[in-house]
Amino acid sequence: MKKSIFFLRSGILACAMLFLFGCGSEGSKQSDSSTSELVLNTTISSNDAQQFLLSYLQIKDDLVQTNSEATAESARKLASLFEDNSDPLAQSMFADAQQISNTNYVSIQRDHFNSLSQKMYGLVKQLGVSETAVYKQFCPMAFDNEGAYWLSIEKQVNNPYFGDQMLHCGSVKETILPAK
Repeated sequence: MKKSIFFLRSGILACAMLFLFGCGSEGSKQSDSSTSELVLNTTISSNDAQQFLLSYLQIKDDLVQTNSEATAESARKLASLFEDNSDPLAQSMFADAQQISNTNYVSIQRDHFNSLSQKMYGLVKQLGVSETAVYKQFCPMAFDNEGAYWLSIEKQVNNPYFGDQMLHCGSVKETILPAK
């Protein structure tokens, strides 16, 4: 009996350690080189990029709440901002937003949000569009431990890939300061 309690406690401790240390480490997920090329050659204005960021942040907040209907609605709003923009990066982001808005399956929404996040990061980094600091955050456990990034204007981690299951899993990897 004492042996089984010992093994149970050891197992719980091991799981807790994996959870705590797994959420703070960085995985090996790399951003797509075609995304980098799109960002470098974009003609998106700073004003448009700022509006894109605000809509993106609403999608992130909806995913943190694991609210698929609100996420889809916020993605429709973001897609409408891209609709008439012929810039290749804007069109690629439009496609991601459309995919998010076309489903109420949060797992699919999160997958397309990951792609959108990579592009939004490049845009924000290049244009410095925010009036406040933007935090690039990372969860190493997202997508079967491949890891995933997202942007936030709050330094506190609120994970859009796990929502309330692991709300604060992740860490700030970069602070993008506002343009002066």
